[in-house]
Amino acid sequence: VGSLVTALLKPKISTLKCIGYGTPACVDEVLMAQLLDCMVSVVNRDDVVPRLTVQNVQGLAKFISCPGQVAKTKAWLDEDWKAMKDLERVVDNRRRHPAKGAGSQGSGADKVGVLLDAGIGREAAERALEQSQGDVAMALFYATEEEHDRPSAPPDEDKWQRAKEKTGKVLEETGQHLVSGWQKLSEAASEQIQTWSASSSEEVVIAREDHTQFYIPGQVIHIYRENGLARPALAASTHDAFAGIQPSLSMLDDHMLKDYDETVRQACISEPKCKRWETSEDRSTCACCEAEFHWAYVLQSEPQRMLARNHCFSCGRLVCSGCSENQQAFPSLGFSVPVRTCDTCFYNPDDEL
Repeated sequence: VGSLVTALLKPKISTLKCIGYGTPACVDEVLMAQLLDCMVSVVNRDDVVPRLTVQNVQGLAKFISCPGQVAKTKAWLDEDWKAMKDLERVVDNRRRHPAKGAGSQGSGADKVGVLLDAGIGREAAERALEQSQGDVAMALFYATEEEHDRPSAPPDEDKWQRAKEKTGKVLEETGQHLVSGWQKLSEAASEQIQTWSASSSEEVVIAREDHTQFYIPGQVIHIYRENGLARPALAASTHDAFAGIQPSLSMLDDHMLKDYDETVRQACISEPKCKRWETSEDRSTCACCEAEFHWAYVLQSEPQRMLARNHCFSCGRLVCSGCSENQQAFPSLGFSVPVRTCDTCFYNPDDEL
């Protein structure tokens, strides 16, 4: 609203200026040129509102529904579902056999019995126990993994033939019904199309026109994150950063007033003192406990492994979730509100890293 009112009042008030925060894309190329000298729009990081144009939404839908992305998402979901079923089997086994299922206690026959009760075949149970050196819990995981990866048995030929014949009859009858229905539908559609062509050809042309491209009004200040701290940059409204919607965990929170208040305060810091944040290539294990980042995660797909990596806002190192549960403010670094802090910086703030 403010940008459009500014465009209307600018010819009458030459000194009029407007500053917008999270302003949506609401002007075309003509209005955009008129607002360059009287309007400033601030966009906070991944704020989705300034990027909500028809073209960006269509691009996001196309990206999500493309075959490659669908295949990757399905593979990740299958992997996470397998991990959940593994956990369910272990928990159920321990609930039914608390004494036998603990560690490496019990005789070999007892351990095999525990796995048999959990629904695992005898041969698979013996192989899993040998592989896990007698640990029942690990043997349960190995046996489940083997069961998941084992190819299915070939189907019964007679049963397959009978099912094939029955399916063929059903498909033949269904096909006849479809052909009959399609013919009736085609005749009705042909008559309707002829009617539309004769009476409303102009409406058809209008429906095929592309949607108008809208832009963020005025000069755009994009606030991005560098080493955890908000930094400002002057960008054109046609910049690639605004030409699409990148799904992120903060795309909605970045539009909140409190987030704009904090990021603008950080952006005004002329000389940042934050330490450089480590990248995924810099470290493969937690900087505090040196364990894998996803050690406490049940789900093991690649997206979940990436979510298990966290940065300490004080030292910039990569740490796991278990070693970064504390939060603390660091006003000297520009963080006036509590932020994620690793155990080393929280309990030993004077140590040099």
